Amino acid sequence: MISHRIDFNSISIEEFCKETNSRLKNSTQGKYRDAIDAMRTIAWYVSIEKITGLKRPHQLEKQLEPESFSANEYGETVRRNKWRQYRAGRHTPSDQFISKISCRLKPQATNIFHHVLWRILREENLAADNWLEWLKEIPKSISKIFIKEKAYKTLDTLIGEILSARNLGKLELHADINALALLTIALKHAIHTQKFKQAQDLSRIACRIFLLSGFDIFCNMGIAQPLFDYYERTFLSKSIYEGCFISFPPVKYRYLIGRLLDAMHNLEDVNYHKLSKVDINKYQKKILSADYGFDYLYLFKPIEIPSSTTLILDDPKVKRYQAALGLWKWADTAWLNPSSRNTIPDHVWDKFRLQ
Repeated sequence: MISHRIDFNSISIEEFCKETNSRLKNSTQGKYRDAIDAMRTIAWYVSIEKITGLKRPHQLEKQLEPESFSANEYGETVRRNKWRQYRAGRHTPSDQFISKISCRLKPQATNIFHHVLWRILREENLAADNWLEWLKEIPKSISKIFIKEKAYKTLDTLIGEILSARNLGKLELHADINALALLTIALKHAIHTQKFKQAQDLSRIACRIFLLSGFDIFCNMGIAQPLFDYYERTFLSKSIYEGCFISFPPVKYRYLIGRLLDAMHNLEDVNYHKLSKVDINKYQKKILSADYGFDYLYLFKPIEIPSSTTLILDDPKVKRYQAALGLWKWADTAWLNPSSRNTIPDHVWDKFRLQ
């Protein structure tokens, strides 16, 4: 019996697979139960918690599935602890069960479990074969930014629309898992067709979308760190161009979400809780663009990471990487000294400028 609750927002994908008895597609560790199924189960469970306001598995089971409670021959109540397994991501509910619970709640309880993102993330599903069907499941508030009559013919045309600076700004304003799903279609296709410069450009955008939608992933899905780890392993690390791929510095994505939320809460004359989703993203974009401190630009900026671990220290890729890490470390501590937040130390800046 699982008696305690794991903070799935903070653990790595490897730890996640161990805790949920699942594994990555190409891994030999753990039972053959896809980690994506475990992630969508936990996200579904968290969404039901949000809708009902109930936090304990037996409370949810009693309210949503009272028929599962029965009495044994001694008159004692017996239940199957099935919901405890859902909370832990160790058992995937059937489609029939999901539909039954959805009828007793609200339709959005089903939406996250069947969200198109999970199918897009599965490596065996090719974007070229499925992109039109996937697009139909992405809300029009996102897809209408890119899908015009002329852009509906090929996936390559859609990718070109996504990479347009004008459209990118609109996508970031609507950043959430729907935007991430649309972007992943493009990134997945770029990798499969070996257009690695394009894939790297899309990787930078993906990192931005992960940051801007961090609150949604953290609070409303509860799988922040394993989801990003899976994404980095499956897509970002395979978008190698000139010996590097794009990702965040070696710090937990969960930590960056926390820093961005702290920055939002510390904005003067801004009531975070009264803002619309689009307005929240507007302020977050300003933070990422250094409008509220030059340190934020480098704290949240993805960097080029050498794909090979056998490079010598004098390799230009290694030097650029070390310089970017130096800037990130300065940005990570600059908030402790407000007077230095817009002044990069000479020894850090010179090292970066020389690369």
